[in-house]
Amino acid sequence: MSKLAIPGLQILNEIGQGGMAKVYLAVQESLQRPVAVKLLNNPDSPRFHERFMNEGRYLAALSHSNTVEVYDVGESEGHYYILMEYLDGITLEQLVQRYGA
Repeated sequence: MSKLAIPGLQILNEIGQGGMAKVYLAVQESLQRPVAVKLLNNPDSPRFHERFMNEGRYLAALSHSNTVEVYDVGESEGHYYILMEYLDGITLEQLVQRYGA
C-alpha cells in the first residue's frame, strides 16, 4: 500500500487485521488523542465500499459501554476508513488463548 494519509491523523502502526480491513493506531492531531483507524483492504470494490461505510454508520448509531465509539467514516485518496475510539488491552484471540474457548 502507498503511504496512507488521512487529513488530521498521524498514522503510527498496524495493530490488527481481518478479512476485510486492517486497523491502525493513530493520533487525532486536533485533540491529541489516540484513535483506531479501520481501513478497507480492497478500495477498488464498490460492493465493499457500501458495506464498509454502512458498518461504520451502524456502529456509530450504537451507544453502549461495551462498544467502541465511532468518530467518523470517510474516504481519503481512495482509501475508505472508520475512525473510532482506541482501547488499549488484549485481543479476543489473546483472551481465548489465556482462558480457553
